[in-house]
Amino acid sequence: MLLSSSSLALSPPILDALPSSDPPYKLLRNHPSLSLLSTCKNIQTLKQIHSQIIKTGLHHTQFALSKLIEFCAVSPSGDLRYALLIFESIENPNHVVWNNLIRGFSLSESPILAVEYYARMILSGVEPNCYTYPFVLKSCAKMEATQEGKQVHGHILKLGLGDNAFVHSSLINMYAQSGELGYARWNIFVT
Repeated sequence: MLLSSSSLALSPPILDALPSSDPPYKLLRNHPSLSLLSTCKNIQTLKQIHSQIIKTGLHHTQFALSKLIEFCAVSPSGDLRYALLIFESIENPNHVVWNNLIRGFSLSESPILAVEYYARMILSGVEPNCYTYPFVLKSCAKMEATQEGKQVHGHILKLGLGDNAFVHSSLINMYAQSGELGYARWNIFVT
């Protein structure tokens, strides 16, 4: 499916007026360029959509770039290398952008990269949140990296996220998959 500039509405004037900040979510959520991601079936079409996003000025918004990264990271038609290229083009990625990339690596055959990008996220000054940790813990479980998982658990406790249901169940799963049944049981009874 080839895209043409006439097949998409031009960006609203507000997108041109606010190049360095994201416009209101409602404007972006329904933008035709982003809507096309739901019909994307291959990397060529994705690159055309990305080109259209650049033409409309949406490439200045982390929301749009996050959607591209999310597609690349989790879609069977995506490409993590392309997600990484988009990610590296963002000056100061927010936690949503980081989480989408980490999620993609956690689902890949290189889960170590999820843990590495989690560490980079912290070093960059972006605080992980309850959406970050399930993907990092899943990666630790896939790698059977119990020590790293325990360190991540320590960060979770420091941030006070241990009571979050998704984080908590990810901790139990990570310890159980790593053969640390004592820790898994302890985490079950803590809540």
